[in-house]
Amino acid sequence: MLVPILLIATLVIPGCTLPTGQLPPNVHRWVTAQGGLANEATADRVSRVCDPFLRLVEGRPVRVFVLESDTVAAYAWPRSGVYVTRGLADLATDDELAAAIAHELGHLVIDGHLSSPLALTGSSDDDAELRADRWGCCLLEQCGVPPTAMRTLLEKVKVAHATNDSCRAGLDVRIRSLVIVHP
Repeated sequence: MLVPILLIATLVIPGCTLPTGQLPPNVHRWVTAQGGLANEATADRVSRVCDPFLRLVEGRPVRVFVLESDTVAAYAWPRSGVYVTRGLADLATDDELAAAIAHELGHLVIDGHLSSPLALTGSSDDDAELRADRWGCCLLEQCGVPPTAMRTLLEKVKVAHATNDSCRAGLDVRIRSLVIVHP
């Protein structure tokens, strides 16, 4: 599956930190409930991982933030940005972190009309998760990051975060799907 460059050209990933006071009120409350924004060292690493995407995307601004949370997760908020937790950043390699960001960008591009965050660990709409995984793999390829990073990320999330059978089963479906698309 090839992602048309026109689709990718609608995104921008500027610097990863903004004071929470500059966020919409509902997002500010949610960020605060997640522990606030993480320290600059973690944000700098995430920013460095985002750099390859900067060469491919321009247009509508999309910010990437790091939440000060031990939870292993990533989220996309339409009109607000992509959020990864410190727990995910600590667990993932740079390529896997890029995969998480690419997955969430997939949500913003494919399902940008959504008004609530979507977690990397799954939602009630598995088709949306599979589409975001596949779109993210295409973006990774275009940025020179091995798309297999998406699979290894999901495997780590499954071990670290999947606390119930339903979540584990959803992640298994996504992992198997990626093996077929990107062996």
